[in-house]
Amino acid sequence: MILALCRWSFPHLSSQFKAVKCSEKDGNLVLSSDTLYHAFPPPLSSLTSLSAEAQEGQVKTRKLNPRNYEARRAGNAVRLYLNTLYGSSSRLYSVTKIHKARTKDMGEAGMKYFLKVSVESWSDESSEWRGSVEVLYPRGETQAPPQVQGSWGGLPQLNISDKEQEFYQRYSAADSAVSGKDIPDSYGNIDPEMKPFWHLARVAASFVMLNESNENTLYNMAQVAKITQLETQDDQLRFELEVLLHDMVSEEG
Repeated sequence: MILALCRWSFPHLSSQFKAVKCSEKDGNLVLSSDTLYHAFPPPLSSLTSLSAEAQEGQVKTRKLNPRNYEARRAGNAVRLYLNTLYGSSSRLYSVTKIHKARTKDMGEAGMKYFLKVSVESWSDESSEWRGSVEVLYPRGETQAPPQVQGSWGGLPQLNISDKEQEFYQRYSAADSAVSGKDIPDSYGNIDPEMKPFWHLARVAASFVMLNESNENTLYNMAQVAKITQLETQDDQLRFELEVLLHDMVSEEG
């Protein structure tokens, strides 16, 4: 299990998130506030050119069993990417099925995965999207997060819905700050009042997990150990969360 301290901001009448940067302190992952779109890695189209071997077509391609951990790991990167960019207090995304998968060694550029996936939106109006996605795990002396690219047409994206606006109005006008711990509890239960905060924690944790991911990890958020509402600044709801992240692949090894 990995302990991470997360700070997340909910902007009023704006679809731009505040996100987190990760640093090490006392063995924990410590996160500080920053603008998501400035901190997030560039799309595949803006990456540097491929190695000479890849440009000449001397790349190794192989098909994967969609149930294989390699395919699942790449599918997990897609889930984390979507939740980082489009998740909210009332919407999360899940890769429900990997239909086809193959991988291609791009030389110095890294290992690229080609997936056909089904993605489901968890919201009041659940919907499913099916399409093709590419995930590149870059190579280099310094670990870089996987790069995800897909055609997201038809995928429900983040809007300030009535439910999200209600959430903002309720907690920005609250007489006392919200706090909670152990979400879910030891029996797997989540108080309905805490469900939006569980969603927000997954959004913030998705940013962390994606940036810490490589070809040897398969992260998932296990629990929100603690959540505290901070003082509202510039019309933004702000929360500090302490979450537990679970690396399943590392433990399998």
